[in-house]
Amino acid sequence: MANNGIHLRPAAVRDLCIRVTTGGTPSRRRIEYFDEGRIPWVKTQELTDRVLHETTEHITEEALADSSAKLLPAGTVLVAMYGATAGHLGILGRPMTCNQACCALVVDGTRTDARFLYYALLAERPRLKSLANGAAQQNLSVGVVANLQLAMPPLREQRAIAEVLGALDDKIECNTLIAGLLERRLAELFTALSFDELKGDLVRLDELVELNPVRAKPRATVAPYIDMAALPTESALVAVPNTRPPKSGARFINGDTVMARITPCLENGKTAYIDCLVEGEAGIGSTEFIVLRPRNDLPAKFAYFLARSPRFRDFAVRHMSGSSGRQRCPADALARYEICRPTSDALVKFAEQADPAFARMRTGLDESLVLAQLRDTLLPRLLSGEMRVRDAEAAVEEVA
Repeated sequence: MANNGIHLRPAAVRDLCIRVTTGGTPSRRRIEYFDEGRIPWVKTQELTDRVLHETTEHITEEALADSSAKLLPAGTVLVAMYGATAGHLGILGRPMTCNQACCALVVDGTRTDARFLYYALLAERPRLKSLANGAAQQNLSVGVVANLQLAMPPLREQRAIAEVLGALDDKIECNTLIAGLLERRLAELFTALSFDELKGDLVRLDELVELNPVRAKPRATVAPYIDMAALPTESALVAVPNTRPPKSGARFINGDTVMARITPCLENGKTAYIDCLVEGEAGIGSTEFIVLRPRNDLPAKFAYFLARSPRFRDFAVRHMSGSSGRQRCPADALARYEICRPTSDALVKFAEQADPAFARMRTGLDESLVLAQLRDTLLPRLLSGEMRVRDAEAAVEEVA
């Protein structure tokens, strides 16, 4: 098969790999397997269509030897196989292990480029997910992934395509890393200023922060909407929200902090600082959100870093109630949280650092959204041979 002068040959994923395998989970009863680990161990929720450089958990050499986990080389492509994450992808930026819910593709570098295979699977995700089966939840299998047929150009063309698309993703990754660094520095400043420590004059949270304010009123016909899936677990900001009629749900405006109150989203840290609305506009969100709005001229970001602080989140989790499957933290429980009353000098110092940092984070996120849109436009055209690499390079240069 040829298109635009490029010969595309069909190939099964298994024929492009040295090995197609899964990982494993060491025994959780051996606490030392994880507490003393140094080998990165990937879980499927960490497959977010990007290169993986770090993981939230690590295992030991002994855990690796005593389980079905395998040490996989850098460049391995991972595919999530089960449930809501099925079809999500990742590439290992260094040697790592993974759990059994990941299908690991160890690429044969003489036949295909690892990053090209990642992009080919990204383009074919709808078809891949359509092959999932199961009643309670849709699952893929190693066999389904391994037997998936892809149209592959020559290796040289693969590398050129991967380089063009990779340049866009590398810039997106750079923006993400910068945002993470800025947020970590602000979190350290928040801790250093003792905003959330039991020292000095203690006050209830509701003296400093208004919980679920009712003043935010969306437009009558349609309003910006942020659902639970869009609420980040680590980063502060969300992209431009979708819209929907203003039915029941949380109400918020720019400067508010929104956090999930229900299991497992509360434990996972789903929290966002709202800055994506048009000035004067109100948005709506899930009924399982709690909205925090600082009172009395406190910096808007104060509520966000409080909501992210370990002591506050531990308090929220301990005050969840309800059935084991649907526990949630009520806003009136958070109102009783005790916090040190911040001094004016500390608040000024915090705001001077937080405001420009968040502006830089928003600029980076908006740029990344444009780059991702361009990548998603170029991806099917390059992989099908409809567009040549040199034309794609010109399009990238216009936005780079």
